[in-house]
Amino acid sequence: MKTPKVTFKNIVFGLIIVLLIIPASRQFIQVQLHKGLALFSPSIQAQSNREQINNYNWNLVDLNDSVYNFRQAENKIVLVSFWATWCPPCIAELPSMQKLYETYSDKIEFVFVSNEKKKP
Repeated sequence: MKTPKVTFKNIVFGLIIVLLIIPASRQFIQVQLHKGLALFSPSIQAQSNREQINNYNWNLVDLNDSVYNFRQAENKIVLVSFWATWCPPCIAELPSMQKLYETYSDKIEFVFVSNEKKKP
């Protein structure tokens, strides 16, 4: 019976598998992977294909327990992001969202939505 040849590729592959099993390193690897994938961003949709919503009856509660009525955003450009603290793609996109906010906060209404419970 032949013994398998241990190659550099096999060692690297095994190391990656072990790192993906460990929760602390897995999240870091996933975030970095999604940041790399984000470099291939989607194209901008033509203005003629964009839809405008008509129903603004959507109430959200912010971190200070204040109610945000979506009617406040009527006739404005709104960026709605659904995210979670445990989501690697969400974590990866936060720096770019911060840059967008710093650049366009006077022109765009930013709404980040999560169903996670607020920590005391």
